[in-house]
Amino acid sequence: MTREAFREFGYTPATLQLVLGFGLGYLIATVAESFFHRHIGHASPRTIRFWRRHRWFFAPFLRAYFSHRMVHHTWTYQTDFVTQFRDEAEKREVDQRTPADYRAYIHKHDYGNTLRGFSVVRFVLPTAPAIPAVWLLFGPWVALGSMAPAGTVGYRLALPKSVLHPRTAWSGELHWP
Repeated sequence: MTREAFREFGYTPATLQLVLGFGLGYLIATVAESFFHRHIGHASPRTIRFWRRHRWFFAPFLRAYFSHRMVHHTWTYQTDFVTQFRDEAEKREVDQRTPADYRAYIHKHDYGNTLRGFSVVRFVLPTAPAIPAVWLLFGPWVALGSMAPAGTVGYRLALPKSVLHPRTAWSGELHWP
């Protein structure tokens, strides 16, 4: 298809680059979200031990892991994939089991369902270097198009996933005291 044909439909090279950038940004956001979910939300016992030895730096990851893996996947959604708590008694039990220094965090993040506040920023920042890389490789219009979806990684993690919540069907030792 020639440039004239694209212009006939109202598309310019800049428009096409913005659309390409949006697709590339969505790919970046999806890969980043998947990486964070796997390597922080479901970290290995070895990784958890490392984070504990260096708690001064990895405390946010430990909180995110505890909130997601322990509370969200282990202590809630016991009935089905959409019912977080059977009743208020079950919610109180989760509150009692949660270490005191994590309780406020757990409540703020809806028992591991969402990320809010500065936690969102922590998960968006690692995608920031992707934008200059896209700019250098593909130019300013593609970079501009990629900013919106790439910047939504934290927002997508922050959305309540109240429609379908898979619970990890894992067995073995819990990675938390």
